[in-house]
Amino acid sequence: MAQEKVVRDRRKFGRYPFQRPVSLCLCDMGGREFWRLGWIRNAGAGGMKIRLNGQLSLRRHQEVLVVVQGAGDTVLNPPGEEIRGRIAWIDDNANCFGLRYT
Repeated sequence: MAQEKVVRDRRKFGRYPFQRPVSLCLCDMGGREFWRLGWIRNAGAGGMKIRLNGQLSLRRHQEVLVVVQGAGDTVLNPPGEEIRGRIAWIDDNANCFGLRYT
């Protein structure tokens, strides 16, 4: 808990916890796209924390497209919210990463 306070204190923008399912498009060094599912764990004006479903090799500064899924999303009514960013940090043990908006 003390470590969480330190992280919160050094952020420029506060983060607010919530959970929202997302689809993630990650590009590798060869330009190939990989789609994965995950959850937004918290978000703020500067970025968000995302937890992936399943393991995936990530690298810092990698570009990510986040597609926010809503309750009424279907094939005929796709999600409209797209968020672009770059990976700022990675926690392999928790299968999470920080996304800085671009």
